[in-house]
Amino acid sequence: MRKKVLVTLCVVSLGVSVLGGCTSPPGLDDTPIAPGEETAYTWGDYYLFESLSEILDSAEIVALVRPQSYRYEVYQPPEITDPDPRVNPMAGMPDPVYTPPPSPFTATSVEVLEVWMGELAPGATIDIYQYGGILDGVVFLEQDVPALKDYMDRDLVVLLNKVDDSDTDWYSLTSGQQGLWALGGSGESARLTLLVMEELPELNPGDPGLVLTVRELKATIAQMG
Repeated sequence: MRKKVLVTLCVVSLGVSVLGGCTSPPGLDDTPIAPGEETAYTWGDYYLFESLSEILDSAEIVALVRPQSYRYEVYQPPEITDPDPRVNPMAGMPDPVYTPPPSPFTATSVEVLEVWMGELAPGATIDIYQYGGILDGVVFLEQDVPALKDYMDRDLVVLLNKVDDSDTDWYSLTSGQQGLWALGGSGESARLTLLVMEELPELNPGDPGLVLTVRELKATIAQMG
């Protein structure tokens, strides 16, 4: 049985610490935002898997997709009233309600071309959310994680988990770097490479053996049942 892994994104940018809880889509505000002039770089604390089988065991979906469009959104976490000071910094105060800061996200709409694992229909259009976007006139960019929005009309392989508490087709990458693969060539012998290794070859996230063919990936999925 495949398990779902909840990845918490801890971001530090320009001296401001932001804890991004990415599991409550109803709080997202999709009002168009004007482009900002300032840029802030952020870093996600992602778990790096050590083997292909470990990644697949944590993913719900493996699919070949093609990005079509993107939009910026802002997520406002709900107020925290828990009396536990470990989760509520305002606990014990006269007004013990804490409002977490908002977080910027980019939602990239992709066309699903093929599905190799999981319950998803080829031909569907889904939204994949990544941290980063525009908030209060500042452009937030996640360091060392390729942004889907930069690969319009390019075929990519993604490993996905559905966003919790969502009744719509909203997904996130299983791991920031390891859930996004470049496709080189066509057919079963096409080569798959972590997109971050293509863009930033000096980085080596996880097992360097995670370069394989479409045939090998499908065979591993089949073996896992």
